Amino acid sequence: MRDDEVIAELGMPLEARPSALPFDGPRTWWIGDGIVAWCASEARVRDELAGLARGAAHPLAPRVVAHTARAIALAASPDAPEDALEALVASAPREVRTIEATVRAHLEGIASPISVPRALARIVGRARTDRLLARTLRVTTRVGPILGGVHPAWLRRAEGGVASLSMRHAQHEGWSAIDLVAPEVFGLGALRDDDDDAAYDLALLAALAREATLARGDDAEDAAERARDVVDRLMPRDTARAVRVRVEAPAWLDTSRWRGDIPAAKARWALRELDGLPLGGEIVRVHVDPPLRAGRAAPPWRPRSERRRELFSRWDRGIQADDEGLFSATPEALADRIAEGAHGVVIDGTCGIGSIAIALARRPEVREVIAVDLDTSRLAMAAHNARIYDVASRIRFVHGDVHDVIARERADVLVLDPPWGGRDYDRARVVAEDLALDVRPLIATFEGAIVLKLPRSFDVRTLPPGFVTEPGVDARGGIKMLIVRRAAQRPRGA
Repeated sequence: MRDDEVIAELGMPLEARPSALPFDGPRTWWIGDGIVAWCASEARVRDELAGLARGAAHPLAPRVVAHTARAIALAASPDAPEDALEALVASAPREVRTIEATVRAHLEGIASPISVPRALARIVGRARTDRLLARTLRVTTRVGPILGGVHPAWLRRAEGGVASLSMRHAQHEGWSAIDLVAPEVFGLGALRDDDDDAAYDLALLAALAREATLARGDDAEDAAERARDVVDRLMPRDTARAVRVRVEAPAWLDTSRWRGDIPAAKARWALRELDGLPLGGEIVRVHVDPPLRAGRAAPPWRPRSERRRELFSRWDRGIQADDEGLFSATPEALADRIAEGAHGVVIDGTCGIGSIAIALARRPEVREVIAVDLDTSRLAMAAHNARIYDVASRIRFVHGDVHDVIARERADVLVLDPPWGGRDYDRARVVAEDLALDVRPLIATFEGAIVLKLPRSFDVRTLPPGFVTEPGVDARGGIKMLIVRRAAQRPRGA
């Protein structure tokens, strides 16, 4: 019986769409009005229906509209959470437990269709696998109702959104980390248990061993490489695999954290994040001996609340922003880095929604911040956000052009975050002429200290002499921008 004939037995109008799921998930979705359906073997459908019954109380459990022996139709609930992964983390009460056992015993407690020890022996060798399995690990993790999510169909996506959770492996009790690793393994994002990374790494290792065994081609090879990274983390430091790394980069970039004899996992990260990166007008090159494949690209998905709190730690108190303001806002940790050394009166010539102005105003050495922007709506947002941080009284908001402001205001420091050109700015090479704000006359006329926030592809060699460049590195170690400083050209207080 053809798939379309199987689906027709559901008795509802449905249209076939390719699913783009990993290797053993449904190949085709059947989409209708508020309906997502798929077909499989009778045994698989029975497993799914049993799992749905076990997990019916879960807030992300899909509702079955209809089913036959070989097909299931699920309702696309209008009340589905906008951020499904965050909802998963907070979904069920769990008890924090500490479990001490060998790695072999921990892995045996994680349901898997393959022998994880046997798969690891093929990936990292029998001797190393035996040492790892014999190691005793003390794991602290949350234990409670889980979905058993270490399989490709864990979180099904269709039409750009979440279609359903696979409940086939739903269990009554287990580690929360088992569900948390699924998004990372299958490219939907990375989450970690708040209590102990060891539980997450063990669950991740079981999932990757499964992928390396059952997948084919590049998917299997990639899973094996990532499993080696996890073994490097779980094994004692002196037994972890190390490689020699040499980095060719601009002279101002401190490469000590990436060069020399370093763990293979860190070397793969450097290959992924740095090799071929246009930085300050030059191209970074990473050389690894023995050669390695670059690490898998980090999934772009992260919980929206996490991304917002990275920009403003007080986001939940009512921070105001628009789309352009969010794109150009500086993450709070990097805004604090930009504000280092600021003193006296500081002009923020490109205020936006206020991320840098707020960081400047929070420094005790700063007497006043003059926040300038051409957009009145963003100035209003910046003023509102400054009140949330209790620094509005230290900031004077000015609607106008920064060229006019520095001509009439005397200040000790000028901070500029010139528009880079939107989301499609040139990531290969940017020079001053490419920026929406021409910083050259400002640099030439302002005698105080200057701080520039620039795209990492900006060619700093095109700036006048006297500027010092440093990388703006985020919490995950990635270079997100350049911070370029020039000391005052007149004596302080003159």
